[in-house]
Amino acid sequence: MSETSRPVGRRAEPSGRRAEPGVVRSQGGARRSEPVARGRRSQARSGPGPWPQVAAHGLGAVLTGMAWFYLVGAATDFGVLAVRGQTPAWVFTIAASIGAVVCLLLFLVLVGRGLRTLGIVSDYQPRRAAPGRRRAS
Repeated sequence: MSETSRPVGRRAEPSGRRAEPGVVRSQGGARRSEPVARGRRSQARSGPGPWPQVAAHGLGAVLTGMAWFYLVGAATDFGVLAVRGQTPAWVFTIAASIGAVVCLLLFLVLVGRGLRTLGIVSDYQPRRAAPGRRRAS
């Protein structure tokens, strides 16, 4: 092979030997001793990983699920009292219903973020179609 057609990632040693696969020279000329990551998703991992974040999302989801369950029960009980003629119970029924809706939405957000952290769901967003391009009907 000529000097210009050498494969990337391997360089000729001064003694005429080839370098070990996976060890390359950086742009500044200094040789790196760590192996090159192989594969598209290979990367050096440091730290505890995603598990503390997944655990926090899971705990939050469990707590908001329990709060949702309690608020749905409270809204039902206050609704029964309101229908029987106790007018102030309507305020508590509406408040408990709004709280239950908020808890359910928060529960879904926490579950979604936990799944995204685990890599089960991705953030992929397809790019828009080029302007002037027609869709298939």
